Amino acid sequence: MKFVALNNFEKNINYIIFICWTSLWLSLSFNPENLLNLNYEVKQCFFYNFDSKCIINMTRGIMPLLCFPIIILILIKDLKKEHIFDKSNNIFLFLVLFFLIQFIGLFYTNNDILNSYFLINALNVVFISFLIKIRFPENLRNSILIFSLVILFGVLIFYGSTYFIKYFSQSGNFYGVWGNIERDYQIYAPRPTGLGRTALVILIFSSFFSCMNHNYKKICLILNTICCTFIFLLTSRAIFFLFFVFLLSYFIFNRIIKFKDIFYNLLKFLIIPILLVYMLSIVKTIFFELDKTYLKNSYVGMIYKKIYNKELNYEENYFLSLFGSKASRSLPKFRTNELGKFSSGRTEDWMSIIDNNKNILFGYGVMGDRFLINQSASSIILYSYASSGLLGLSLIVIIILLILKIIIKSSIFLRKNSIKVSCALTLFTLLGRSVLETSYGVFGIDLMLLGICIAVLISNDRNKTNESN
Repeated sequence: MKFVALNNFEKNINYIIFICWTSLWLSLSFNPENLLNLNYEVKQCFFYNFDSKCIINMTRGIMPLLCFPIIILILIKDLKKEHIFDKSNNIFLFLVLFFLIQFIGLFYTNNDILNSYFLINALNVVFISFLIKIRFPENLRNSILIFSLVILFGVLIFYGSTYFIKYFSQSGNFYGVWGNIERDYQIYAPRPTGLGRTALVILIFSSFFSCMNHNYKKICLILNTICCTFIFLLTSRAIFFLFFVFLLSYFIFNRIIKFKDIFYNLLKFLIIPILLVYMLSIVKTIFFELDKTYLKNSYVGMIYKKIYNKELNYEENYFLSLFGSKASRSLPKFRTNELGKFSSGRTEDWMSIIDNNKNILFGYGVMGDRFLINQSASSIILYSYASSGLLGLSLIVIIILLILKIIIKSSIFLRKNSIKVSCALTLFTLLGRSVLETSYGVFGIDLMLLGICIAVLISNDRNKTNESN
């Protein structure tokens, strides 16, 4: 097949796809309740009180809805192409079915129909990822991936800075400031688990990218340090586990076996970030006026009390707090008779979903977990059961198996391609995270990362032909 240059019409279509992909990133955290009085909101923003913040907020919420019919038309146009029915596209088909089933519960239950906004955006992600996969050559797919990672890094820096501001303005650890951010600043802030996921994904790409591109090694080292420090500060158990899986993969991929190399990488990924966490604790203790009574519960303080069998006086408490006050939280211990406490109450939530779901076949529609128990299911399996019943549960199991297949194939055949190895490891991270989080079961960062990583990993004959010419 001869390479034929794209005409202006096709180029314009690709630009539209990219704009729509960008609009989905910008729509994250938008509250669809703002669309209830759309006519009133538009008049207030544009005519009565020209408010730039309001205009930006409404624009980012409406853009994905405007993109949806356009993307559908482009998809219909491309359905005529033979390669659309390739087996590698099955995962996109099952994702579409999974989200479409969630419409059913919205119409047959009392769940809020406004939640369909998230379904439209989720379908947008799947359709656009598919179009990127079949229309864009590898270099452009990689460019869109890098563009997405830049946005993701912006999210980490912006919300991470908000966490830091709040952390230094109150007592307690870094993990615990999340609820106060939303209450005091009136902004949506990612949960610590979500921000930890963001740091880990950036860490994966920057680490493997620096292996293949030594010109960017110093920049990647700074990124790695920032991301590792955030991971240790946020102390999400699932992210911790996936972080050590990443470390193992990194050591295997780079064949790190010499003592010097092992020490250098442990210094880079573990020792320096942990020291930075302790330095933050010291800075907070020295320069910010806090109630020192909570410092008695620090590790060093408790050790001191056990050794000398006495309480600390103020000077001793202050001095030891420099080494014992903690920026990161204490993780709950695993006890078989306290599984609910260890799992942060997840087991009780899971049992509530199972007991309360009376619409077994179709579920309660998108956000069905919040409809049933008024909070997240914290598991893609339980979320699928709550939102799309047994049908959706069956589909998500198939999707998980297909993702595993992509990861395994990528790990075997794409060993020398740092971007694709990073995509495979990101998919594994999303898969592991979905055990204890809703993850890619609903529109959000996880689903967008899933879509673009699959688009990058799964090639097709047309793009290979284009690239070779």
